[in-house]
Amino acid sequence: MNKFLASLLASACLTLGAVEAQLPGVTLNGRVERVTSGCDPAAGYRITCSDVQLKSSTVDLSQWVNRTVTLTGTPEVRVGCITVDVATIENAAARTTLLALGGYRIGTSVIITTTAPAGAVVAYVFGAENAFVPLGQFGTYLMDPLTSVYWTFDLSIGLAVRNLPIPRDPALVGHRALFQVVYGSVTPTFELGILNPNCFTITQ
Repeated sequence: MNKFLASLLASACLTLGAVEAQLPGVTLNGRVERVTSGCDPAAGYRITCSDVQLKSSTVDLSQWVNRTVTLTGTPEVRVGCITVDVATIENAAARTTLLALGGYRIGTSVIITTTAPAGAVVAYVFGAENAFVPLGQFGTYLMDPLTSVYWTFDLSIGLAVRNLPIPRDPALVGHRALFQVVYGSVTPTFELGILNPNCFTITQ
């Protein structure tokens, strides 16, 4: 566990933008959206609720807009700018979606639904800031590890559904909630995944 945390924090240092770097290939889970402006003029897409922009010379990213995907690619990390050059992309087998019938207003609830293997433990982690922490085949953590807070967990039966109540506190209006779901299972084989980031802004 100490070794894992050390690796996590070492990777997190890349998010500080101290140097320009090209990292080994990464795996990433997220929802693709168009972006008309950003730090990399060659990147016309990004992962929703993150600072990660996307470009590709081999994949037509326009076909994947508004879809939650698992992609692989080569990240380019520069001062204040992270771009992934996408090599492969497919629909994500495991993913998280939100449903807020009353909107993201104080005093209402948000339904978090996670598709994950049956028997998997599904953990919910909230973060204060975006970051970029690649963890190999397990995926990419897109929140700052130093400000991340574990909330709770569920056991998946193929789906895991969690009700997230938004406190009736006017001080929360205008604040953004950012989180990622991490799942793990040990049978029939060991499997660990970091799913797509989700976020919403709390309203009155």
